[in-house]
Amino acid sequence: MAVDWFLIVIVVVMAIALLFANVYVLVYFQHDDDKNTAYFPKALVIFGLLFAEGCVLLLPLDVANNSSAIGCAEGWNTACGNLNMDLLWLIVFMAIIFVIVVLLPYSIYYYEADDGEDNVGNRQWLEALKMEIATLAFVIALFVVLYVTVSKSHIPMRALEVNSASLAKGFHTYTDGATLSSTELESAAGIAVQSLSVTLDVSFPIYITGLVSFIGWFGFCIFCGIGLIALPLDLILSYANRPKFISADVYAHQKASICIQKRSIELIELGKSIRSAMERPGGGNKSSWERKKQKRLDF
Repeated sequence: MAVDWFLIVIVVVMAIALLFANVYVLVYFQHDDDKNTAYFPKALVIFGLLFAEGCVLLLPLDVANNSSAIGCAEGWNTACGNLNMDLLWLIVFMAIIFVIVVLLPYSIYYYEADDGEDNVGNRQWLEALKMEIATLAFVIALFVVLYVTVSKSHIPMRALEVNSASLAKGFHTYTDGATLSSTELESAAGIAVQSLSVTLDVSFPIYITGLVSFIGWFGFCIFCGIGLIALPLDLILSYANRPKFISADVYAHQKASICIQKRSIELIELGKSIRSAMERPGGGNKSSWERKKQKRLDF
């Protein structure tokens, strides 16, 4: 079974393009104080966006690969990409779980351990490591307990059982375009339908993927719902507070007003500093009567 190299080229090109796009978004929106610093959190943001984008783009890739079509596993269907999408989906989801459970919490704990004192490098990563070990212990215990107790998948099914020795009522060759006889319709209506449930054991990686996806849907519904509600309001406020054109004379007048106001604030602050210096004991070498008089005038 030959692999479709066109799909492989598409995957590589899209991964590189998404990496460049994520780096551009990070550089564009980063704060000026974060330039040339904090490379690990930046790499975490870039690859986090890449995995999120990969979850979306793997869907059309799976459709283009056509791995679920009849004959792909046997090799006689030439319309298959023959990419192991099951393994690719599993790699992406396991990477997302690793980022969520290990890298993101450790980064948060490392940031929270910074108390602003000097020489805290060793103590900072040690505190973050302790918190991360506790987080891993809780997550692993949760996964193991849930997997041991509820790790079986129950698939509902409907079963039909046909027992007939007659060709008129049983199975026989069907010609395209032919209609069913009344005897066949009556026989089909009399067949009892049984409701069954097939129980399958789920592997541990598949179970973790389903559990994390189930929990993630709650966060998606909450944050996506808030974002969709807030988006129209943000757009309206952005339009109302947009920069507006003003004429040259209005600009000159506002600039002069701002300069005068700024100079007035500076003079007020200077006056307050002079007053505080004069009100200090011995300030200005004034007598007690003069200081009382000055307070009455200031009041």
